[in-house]
Amino acid sequence: MYHTYNPGIIFENHPGIRDVCNCLIEGNLLRYGNRKYSEIYQNLLFGEYGEADPYYILADFPSYIETYEKVYHLYVDHKDEWIKKAVVNTAKSGYFSSDRTIEQYNEKIWNLKPVK
Repeated sequence: MYHTYNPGIIFENHPGIRDVCNCLIEGNLLRYGNRKYSEIYQNLLFGEYGEADPYYILADFPSYIETYEKVYHLYVDHKDEWIKKAVVNTAKSGYFSSDRTIEQYNEKIWNLKPVK
Protein backbone atom coordinates (compact mmCIF):
# COMPACT_ATOMS: atom_id res chain seq x y z
CA MET A 1 0.00 0.00 0.00
CA TYR A 2 1.34 3.41 -0.97
CA HIS A 3 1.68 5.85 1.91
CA THR A 4 0.22 9.26 1.03
CA TYR A 5 -0.02 10.99 4.40
CA ASN A 6 2.06 14.16 4.45
CA PRO A 7 1.96 16.21 7.68
CA GLY A 8 3.80 19.05 5.93
CA ILE A 9 0.75 19.67 3.74
CA ILE A 10 -1.48 19.87 6.81
CA PHE A 11 1.03 22.21 8.44
CA GLU A 12 1.03 24.52 5.41
CA ASN A 13 -2.75 24.51 4.85
CA HIS A 14 -3.94 25.03 8.44
CA PRO A 15 -2.73 28.28 10.05
CA GLY A 16 -3.87 27.14 13.51
CA ILE A 17 -1.86 23.95 13.31
CA ARG A 18 1.12 25.90 11.97
CA ASP A 19 0.87 28.33 14.91
CA VAL A 20 0.74 25.51 17.46
CA CYS A 21 3.67 23.70 15.87
CA ASN A 22 5.71 26.89 15.68
CA CYS A 23 5.17 27.45 19.41
CA LEU A 24 7.23 24.31 19.92
CA ILE A 25 10.33 25.92 18.39
CA GLU A 26 9.90 29.68 18.76
CA GLY A 27 10.30 29.89 22.52
CA ASN A 28 6.68 30.85 23.17
CA LEU A 29 6.55 28.26 25.91
CA LEU A 30 9.11 30.14 27.99
CA ARG A 31 8.28 28.39 31.21
CA TYR A 32 9.93 25.32 29.75
CA GLY A 33 12.78 26.99 27.94
CA ASN A 34 13.47 28.03 24.40
CA ARG A 35 13.30 25.21 21.84
CA LYS A 36 12.59 22.62 24.53
CA TYR A 37 10.06 20.92 22.25
CA SER A 38 11.95 21.19 18.98
CA GLU A 39 12.30 17.40 18.86
CA ILE A 40 8.51 17.05 18.85
CA TYR A 41 8.32 19.60 16.03
CA GLN A 42 10.94 17.67 14.05
CA ASN A 43 9.20 14.34 14.56
CA LEU A 44 5.78 15.70 13.60
CA LEU A 45 6.92 17.36 10.39
CA PHE A 46 9.99 15.50 9.23
CA GLY A 47 10.43 12.34 11.27
CA GLU A 48 13.63 11.66 13.08
CA TYR A 49 13.57 7.93 13.69
CA GLY A 50 11.12 6.92 10.99
CA GLU A 51 8.22 8.47 9.16
CA ALA A 52 6.94 11.92 10.09
CA ASP A 53 3.91 12.00 12.41
CA PRO A 54 3.36 8.22 12.39
CA TYR A 55 0.32 8.54 14.67
CA TYR A 56 -1.39 11.15 12.45
CA ILE A 57 -1.47 13.74 15.24
CA LEU A 58 -1.66 16.69 12.86
CA ALA A 59 -4.42 14.99 10.84
CA ASP A 60 -6.48 14.46 14.00
CA PHE A 61 -5.73 17.84 15.57
CA PRO A 62 -8.65 19.80 14.04
CA SER A 63 -11.21 17.28 15.30
CA TYR A 64 -9.49 17.26 18.70
CA ILE A 65 -9.80 21.05 18.93
CA GLU A 66 -13.44 20.91 17.81
CA THR A 67 -14.26 18.31 20.46
CA TYR A 68 -12.30 20.16 23.12
CA GLU A 69 -14.26 23.35 22.38
CA LYS A 70 -17.59 21.49 22.65
CA VAL A 71 -16.61 19.97 25.99
CA TYR A 72 -15.25 23.28 27.26
CA HIS A 73 -18.45 25.15 26.36
CA LEU A 74 -20.56 22.41 27.89
CA TYR A 75 -18.51 22.69 31.09
CA VAL A 76 -18.67 26.50 31.20
CA ASP A 77 -22.22 27.12 29.94
CA HIS A 78 -24.12 24.00 31.05
CA LYS A 79 -22.36 22.75 34.17
CA ASP A 80 -25.26 20.51 35.32
CA GLU A 81 -25.32 18.71 31.98
CA TRP A 82 -21.51 18.37 32.03
CA ILE A 83 -21.63 16.86 35.54
CA LYS A 84 -24.31 14.38 34.47
CA LYS A 85 -22.24 13.30 31.44
CA ALA A 86 -19.08 13.03 33.56
CA VAL A 87 -20.84 10.81 36.13
CA VAL A 88 -22.32 8.55 33.43
CA ASN A 89 -18.94 8.32 31.71
CA THR A 90 -17.24 7.32 34.96
CA ALA A 91 -19.96 4.81 35.80
CA LYS A 92 -19.64 3.11 32.42
CA SER A 93 -15.84 3.08 32.34
CA GLY A 94 -15.64 -0.13 34.38
CA TYR A 95 -16.80 -2.10 31.36
CA PHE A 96 -13.72 -0.95 29.46
CA SER A 97 -11.19 -1.93 32.13
CA SER A 98 -7.81 -3.11 30.93
CA ASP A 99 -8.03 -6.18 33.21
CA ARG A 100 -11.24 -7.30 31.50
CA THR A 101 -9.74 -6.64 28.08
CA ILE A 102 -6.58 -8.64 28.80
CA GLU A 103 -8.65 -11.50 30.26
CA GLN A 104 -10.82 -11.50 27.13
CA TYR A 105 -7.73 -11.55 24.86
CA ASN A 106 -6.40 -14.48 26.84
CA GLU A 107 -9.66 -16.42 26.59
CA LYS A 108 -10.13 -15.83 22.85
CA ILE A 109 -6.57 -15.60 21.51
CA TRP A 110 -3.67 -16.45 23.78
CA ASN A 111 -5.07 -19.30 25.94
CA LEU A 112 -2.35 -18.82 28.53
CA LYS A 113 -2.36 -20.49 31.95
CA PRO A 114 -2.15 -18.24 35.04
CA VAL A 115 1.24 -18.05 36.79
CA LYS A 116 1.16 -18.84 40.51
